[in-house]
Amino acid sequence: MLTAFAMQFCNQKFSQLFESSRFHGVIFLCFLMFTSACYSQEKQQRLNNSAVQRNIHTTIQSNQIQAGNQLSQEEIQLSINQLNDHLKAIETKRVWINSAAERIVEANENGWFEQMLATEKELIKRRDELNALLNEVKK
Repeated sequence: MLTAFAMQFCNQKFSQLFESSRFHGVIFLCFLMFTSACYSQEKQQRLNNSAVQRNIHTTIQSNQIQAGNQLSQEEIQLSINQLNDHLKAIETKRVWINSAAERIVEANENGWFEQMLATEKELIKRRDELNALLNEVKK
């Protein structure tokens, strides 16, 4: 009899808990935190994948630079133009980010400025290599 009473009491308390708006709010917050964590992992994975693709492209282009006689003047100039366009795009995005405080905060949290500085250095280095190669080919 005591156990039946205890079971009935527990069932009432659980039904009251599940019907309360506070419980629904806690469940909703847990759901938001879970989806946010999943999205962050997916976003980080996309960033890593794009970095891998960029490194593959860099390796291929570096191999072509080292084998300079395989590139024509037009191909070298096209690569230089592409590097210049990439540098301009980075600068355009930097200006856009710096135009709003919330964008600056988000970019700092994601390490965007540091990544772009490293990317810019790499692009400038490759552009200088290509310019030197272009001068050699012209001679």
